[in-house]
Amino acid sequence: MKRIFICLLFCGLASIVSANFSDDYTVNDVKKVCNAVADWHLAHPGMYGWTNWTTGAEYSGLVEWAEYGGDKYFRKLKFRAGLAGWKLGRAEYFADDHAVGWYYLELYRRYGRERMMADVKKVFDYVLDNPPDVDLAFDPDRKERYKYYDLSQKRWSWCDSLFMAPPVWFNLYDLTKDVRYLDYANAEWWATTDYLFDESEDLYFRDSRFFDQREANGEKIFWGRGNGWVFAGLIKVLKYFPADHPDRVRYEELFQKMAARLAGLQDQKGYWHASLLDPESYPNPESSSTGFFCYGFAAGINMGLLDAQEYLPVVNKAWSFLVSAVHPNGMMGWVQAIGEDPRDVKFGDTETYGAGAFLHTGAQIYQLVEKGILVDE
Repeated sequence: MKRIFICLLFCGLASIVSANFSDDYTVNDVKKVCNAVADWHLAHPGMYGWTNWTTGAEYSGLVEWAEYGGDKYFRKLKFRAGLAGWKLGRAEYFADDHAVGWYYLELYRRYGRERMMADVKKVFDYVLDNPPDVDLAFDPDRKERYKYYDLSQKRWSWCDSLFMAPPVWFNLYDLTKDVRYLDYANAEWWATTDYLFDESEDLYFRDSRFFDQREANGEKIFWGRGNGWVFAGLIKVLKYFPADHPDRVRYEELFQKMAARLAGLQDQKGYWHASLLDPESYPNPESSSTGFFCYGFAAGINMGLLDAQEYLPVVNKAWSFLVSAVHPNGMMGWVQAIGEDPRDVKFGDTETYGAGAFLHTGAQIYQLVEKGILVDE
């Protein structure tokens, strides 16, 4: 039996603490650790509100895990969406304020109540009728109505936004078959990608402010979680993007290109660092990026987009680390705080989106175990 232990030497401590969870590939072991993470984080909701992107990321992961964890999670999600009035956030164009819409639409698929998708349609129809008229340069000084929202964020001008908004747009298209949602999201995805994707590195800059910045070692700054948002967002887009659309192959090729690059940047201990190209400056593990990367690799194998023989070792090492990052009470550790660039992280750091990343991954690991693709040696 593989038993996971957490070495607190990462934190400068010399003791070793049992994580109480196993990374064995059995459905019971996967369910035990995922339910523990789901339960602890549900009992300790974030401080940012029911429509915040942090909630959207957490609850999107919980929706995916609920298929295996049990109906109680669907009931809790429905209750908390009700507390939010099934509303998106305050700013009509702001991608982060769209993120909760994804789990609303997934609950609509399950329960079929129109109010669950009504505000998503209302806001997106407004955007379609009043398309944004700004470029993609990121300029935080161009403030609009809200303190946290500037004019440059009327479009998907930062890489995180490709997780927050496009999957909601494509999900709504899939539900309604209204091609306007598909066409808008497809055009904006590729506008953002053409702007932020570095063809020489096969990675995304966080936003235009980072084009000319460099890490301490002289490398370009590619933020771990930022690229994790994109990699996970691609999986969610591909879930709904029409198989016969001429642009589908572009998404698949982009995903495969990122997968090849990211696999080579994985630390030998299984995790990715906050800075993808300067691990020496940020030597500690970072679990939110690792969770979203592992989700992408595992889902890519499940969807037939990635070769299992080539990428299962990546998934195996990442999952073992992620299980070790869970505290005995179910709290997700090693989660970098809210930000927009690489930062230091400790084992005791947590945020709701870190749990969301883990639960996204857990659902895919569960499927790989059920299929007999992931087995203990």
